[in-house]
Amino acid sequence: MYKHLVISLLWLCITNSVLSQVSDTIANWDGLNLDWIIAAPKGAVVENPDQQGINPSLHCLEITTGEDPYDFIFSDFQNPVDFGQYPIYRLKIMAPETGGSVLLKFENSNNSSWNEIELTPTPGQWDELEFDFSGTTATDYVRMVIFFDFLGTTSDNQWYLDDVIRISVDNAGLTSNLPIVIINTNGIEIPDEPKIYGEMGIIDNGPGKMNNQY
Repeated sequence: MYKHLVISLLWLCITNSVLSQVSDTIANWDGLNLDWIIAAPKGAVVENPDQQGINPSLHCLEITTGEDPYDFIFSDFQNPVDFGQYPIYRLKIMAPETGGSVLLKFENSNNSSWNEIELTPTPGQWDELEFDFSGTTATDYVRMVIFFDFLGTTSDNQWYLDDVIRISVDNAGLTSNLPIVIINTNGIEIPDEPKIYGEMGIIDNGPGKMNNQY
C-alpha cells in the first residue's frame, strides 16, 4: 500500500512540474479567458452542469442557439497563430441530446483566407474534440472562430464549451495507460508560502484506453 502511495505522489509531482513549465490553456472560464465576441442569441458564463468525468471545472461557457445556421463566438489574437509551434487545438464540448457539429476556424483579419475543421461531439455529455491544423502554412491568421451546431437551425438548444487548449508539437503531454493526476493552478507558480487555490483532477478514460494530460 505504501509503495503505491509513493508512486502516486511522485507521479503527481512530475505532472505538476511539467504543467508549470508550459502555458497552453487559452480559455477555461475559471480565471483564464479571452475577449470573446458572441454571435448567438445568448451566451453566458455558467456553472458547469456536469462536473463529473473529464471536466470537473466549476464554470464553462453556455451558448444558446437560434434559427440562424451560424451561431458562433470569436476572438482576435494580438499576434498571428503559429501553427508550426501549436498545430493542435482541443475543446471540451457538451452538445445537447439532439446533437450537432462544432467547427473550429482560423482566419485572417478580413476573412479572405481561412482554415477550418468540423467535428461531431458525443451528445449529452462532455467530450473532448481534437482539431489538428498540422500543415497549415498561413502566417496571418489572427482570429479564432468556434461554431456551435454548425449549419443547424434548431433554436433554444444549449451548448457548453470549456478548456480551449493549444498543444505544442514539442509538448504532446504525458501519456499513460494509468490514470493521470493533474493539478491546475491557472498559470500561478506554487510557492512554499502562502497557499494558493488550484484544481485537482484525475484523467482516466477507462480500461484499455490511453490517458493524456491534455
